[in-house]
Amino acid sequence: MIKTLLQTRSYPHPEDAHLELVLAELDGATYRPYVVWMHNLSTDSTNHGDYYGTLAEAQAGFEQRYHRVVTRKFHGK
Repeated sequence: MIKTLLQTRSYPHPEDAHLELVLAELDGATYRPYVVWMHNLSTDSTNHGDYYGTLAEAQAGFEQRYHRVVTRKFHGK
C-alpha cells in the first residue's frame, strides 16, 4: 500500500506521544497517489486520510493538518 514514506512528525503533546502525522506516496495509486494520515504507534493503525493528486498539495496539507493539531490542543477545540 505505501510506496514511499515521505515525512513523519510526532504529535507535540505528551499525552499524544503515541501519535504521528504521516505523509506517504501510495503504491499503485494514479489519481491521488499522496496521503496524509494520523498513525497510532500503539496499535500500528492509521486513521482518517486526506488524499492529494500532487506532492506539493500533499505537503501543504501535511503542514495545515499539523498546524490544526497544535492549535486545537492549545485552544481546547
